Amino acid sequence: NLERIFRQILPLNTTGITVAEFQLVKSAVGIARNEIRGREKRADRLEREAREREEAAVRRAIVQEKHAEMSKCIEGLMYQLNEIEYQVLSVERMAEELSSGIGGLGVNELNLGASSVESCVQASRAELFEVQNRVQALMREASEVRELTESMRPGLTMLSSRADMYDMRLHEAARVANNCRQLASHRAFADYEADRMDLAVVLRSLVEAEDGTVEDMFDRVSRRSDGKVSMEDIIVFLKGRCEFDRAKLARVFDPDGYILLEPMEEEHEVQMLQAAAEAQLQQQATVDESAKEVSKEAGTPEPEAGTQEPLKNELEKAPLVEVVETSKVNTESALPAKTFEASSPMDVELPKCEGTSAVHGKAGEQHAEQFADHPSGKDVEMTQETAVGASAEKSDMLPVQTPAGTPVGTPANKLVETPAEQLAETTAQLPSETSAQTPSDAPVQTAPKTPADVPAAAPAESLAEAPSETPVVTPVEASVPMVESTSSGTPVAAPVEPLPDQPSEENASVTENTAPSGDDQERA
Repeated sequence: NLERIFRQILPLNTTGITVAEFQLVKSAVGIARNEIRGREKRADRLEREAREREEAAVRRAIVQEKHAEMSKCIEGLMYQLNEIEYQVLSVERMAEELSSGIGGLGVNELNLGASSVESCVQASRAELFEVQNRVQALMREASEVRELTESMRPGLTMLSSRADMYDMRLHEAARVANNCRQLASHRAFADYEADRMDLAVVLRSLVEAEDGTVEDMFDRVSRRSDGKVSMEDIIVFLKGRCEFDRAKLARVFDPDGYILLEPMEEEHEVQMLQAAAEAQLQQQATVDESAKEVSKEAGTPEPEAGTQEPLKNELEKAPLVEVVETSKVNTESALPAKTFEASSPMDVELPKCEGTSAVHGKAGEQHAEQFADHPSGKDVEMTQETAVGASAEKSDMLPVQTPAGTPVGTPANKLVETPAEQLAETTAQLPSETSAQTPSDAPVQTAPKTPADVPAAAPAESLAEAPSETPVVTPVEASVPMVESTSSGTPVAAPVEPLPDQPSEENASVTENTAPSGDDQERA
């Protein structure tokens, strides 16, 4: 390098250089130094490039090896997916057959079909899950190598798509199997409810046939005091009463449903029946002891065993007899006196005076019912004038028999004309014991009258239309109806006989303890 620098800088036959050429020498020395360093770097670069070429060759070999390996894996996964596809088709065919024939299959057939479909689905899903895991591993491995990412992407994508599609189809088949199992469960529950209701109907009919109620059914069937009823209790209760199906009873008490009960041994049945008989005897003894204690407390002789039912029947019949006798007595006795207070516009016009009038017989009962239904809800005070007014109002609805001598064309309810002289004679001939009760405020006690003794009352309009100069009617005269006189315009009283064919119990009026004699009726 030094000789080359001098050869290039110094001219021929010269011994040195000038100061102006010193910078040129400096640059030439730097160039020579860089050339020496460059030769060293070149060696390093060449060595690195050679190493990189070797590494690239190794990587290409590895990539090729992995590519071949992954290609084989993809081919194997494709083959497995093809096998899984056949399984999926088989499972779908089974599910379709199960769903198409679901109407004609029983509970057990549905459960078996659903179980077979679910087992096939689980097996196919296990294989498919393994394939999906291997596809995911290949995808992760291919992502680590740049050369394999693009080359392996189509195959791995196809594998993943097919695996997902088969998984969806298996899921649909599993859903069909689950629906069939639910339908089988519903049918089994319906059958269980039918068996349970049949058993309940049998138990209820037997209990009601023995004069029991639904509330007593649990106590009669149960033989224990723990608040539970077992299958053995029901078997003992049904033994000797009716025929029953043990398989149905076992289905009711078996939580799993349709598992048949093994035949019960005869000795065990006999033991249960003996235990039931002992329990009944003990219960009867307890009832007898309680009855004895009650009889001792009441001071009555102790009833013998087995006589509780007749005593109970007699006690149940006693109140009925008493009620019947009471009703008979009430129909023959007078009702008690009641007080009345006006509480409506219709009641304000009723006269309020002291003294009561007792009503006898069935008429009294009707009278009491009439005042018991009064809207005021209070007791009613019956006075003499009120009773007369009531009888007068009631007589409006009754036909009046016309006396002898009346024209044939006269209506039955028309007022009868009677001379005033006959009225005076009739009043004078009345019994003396009735005339003694002249005070208007004295209570009048009437006796039960026969239908022939009760005279009919005149209409209330005749009393209301009487002129002011009409004399006041005494309690004795109140029972005599008022009629119109032809001689003078003054209303007079005349006795009128009731029709013989009229029912007296329903149409009898409240009257005083007086009755006109036969001569008075002929004179009228």
